[in-house]
Amino acid sequence: MEDDMPTFILTINWTDQGIRAVRDAPKRSQAARELAKKVGVEIKEIYLTSGASMPFLRDPSRKRATP
Repeated sequence: MEDDMPTFILTINWTDQGIRAVRDAPKRSQAARELAKKVGVEIKEIYLTSGASMPFLRDPSRKRATP
């Protein structure tokens, strides 16, 4: 069942460079989704906010996130 899969919520701060290139955020988000898919993780949602991006991740093979 999908609800049994661990879900992780990450807060990621904008860097100065990221703020200057905010127009590229959709491309970077898509690249992150593609990279995550290659390692077996699905990024469910990405919310770009004024303070942070918050991707919601599900990884069926792990019980917790590791740095």
